[in-house]
Amino acid sequence: MGRYYHRWPRVPYMVSVGLAMGALTACHLAPESTISFLQILGPVTGFAQQIVENRALIGLTFRAMWLVHAAECLPTFYLSRKKGLSIAATAHWLLSVSIFGVFSLYWLIQYQPPLAPGLRKKQS
Repeated sequence: MGRYYHRWPRVPYMVSVGLAMGALTACHLAPESTISFLQILGPVTGFAQQIVENRALIGLTFRAMWLVHAAECLPTFYLSRKKGLSIAATAHWLLSVSIFGVFSLYWLIQYQPPLAPGLRKKQS
């Protein structure tokens, strides 16, 4: 039975990535209603409207974003299984990395599983 270890990314990263992915998804799926919403952005409105009106760029960016996040799941699965994490922990890592990307993958890379009791270094 594997260990359970999971850590979500820090809140500012979660909020910024969530807003960016949500805005990009809204621009791709409902551009007409998104343009009226973008009026509240002030000086960024012109740039945002230009992006929304260029459907090809939004579609390409939307697909590339999900493709990159899906590709990040491959090393996530490998690392979590290599570090001896349970299936539940692996599933949480896959979900976290598919949404937050490298901000979440960083914590999995940093995780060092504890050594088994018989493998601990002897203190001299």
